[in-house]
Amino acid sequence: MKRLLSLLCAVGLLIGTGCEKVIEFEGEVARPRLTLAAQATVGEPFTAYVASSIFFLNHSYQENAFTSSLDTLHGQVRCFVNGEKNGFVMQLRSEEGGTSLCYTSDYVPAAGDHIRLEAEFPDFDPVWAEVTMPQHPRFELLSVERQQQDSDRNDTYYAVDLTLAVSDDATYDKYYFLQPLVSYRSDLPWWDDREAILAPLLFTSSDIIFKDVNGTSLVLEALDSESELAGNFFSDALIKGQRHVFKITVLNVPAPENVGLFGLKLAAVDENLYWYDYSYSQLQDSFGGLFSEAVSLYSNVHGGYGILCASAPMWLAVEW
Repeated sequence: MKRLLSLLCAVGLLIGTGCEKVIEFEGEVARPRLTLAAQATVGEPFTAYVASSIFFLNHSYQENAFTSSLDTLHGQVRCFVNGEKNGFVMQLRSEEGGTSLCYTSDYVPAAGDHIRLEAEFPDFDPVWAEVTMPQHPRFELLSVERQQQDSDRNDTYYAVDLTLAVSDDATYDKYYFLQPLVSYRSDLPWWDDREAILAPLLFTSSDIIFKDVNGTSLVLEALDSESELAGNFFSDALIKGQRHVFKITVLNVPAPENVGLFGLKLAAVDENLYWYDYSYSQLQDSFGGLFSEAVSLYSNVHGGYGILCASAPMWLAVEW
């Protein structure tokens, strides 16, 4: 009986492979377009990344395929600030490595600046995108409370309750980003004498600031007392023009003696960054496969693909 089943399985495999048919693609082959990627940050030098798109059925894909077709000798990337007619040409930092070309400049964005980014390369349509730099957010840290969360043989961890206030400006729609960060001291035995780096921490919150006007989530996943995020975007939809006090609980904070720095990265961001992150999270959470619903990444680049976005960050140190 077992032998018969094995024989049937083998025959089935042969039949399945024998009926295989190659279907030739007869649709329109999309020609490559330029892609731009840049996040302008208040107080930091402006950098942009340029590449080209590739048709999804192109089987000759290589790591440098995104840049090999770009003529860097005759192509250029320019930046125009506050409507100035004479924009400055951004400089190519490196032509090697990665899947995009990096262009840098000495320009440092300031709050309120309007930026137009343009790129032109032979054999490609020119592309451009515009963004206005947001003002710095106005957050306050009102109180800090901690309670022991977990302890093992070597370390003790805490849950830290933070009460914050944000003063919102009603003149225009705004979006915010919040992320708790901690740096570990480099003299810990398990740190192997490496330099301390900032690492994100999870947090929870059920405050209304993380909901939209219908009470549903504006973030990557539903926020309630059980949910945990390592960073979060939210809008001012329900607090426009108000001073709003809210609470978050930061989880798994190491004991103070093991921490070099603990605090919150807070930023005002433009809608382009908000919706790009939202679409990217939807793409990551999509089911995938033949019958799944297609998810498109948000783009504000005209004539091509990509994203130009802006942020104005601030830092709140937490002492506890």
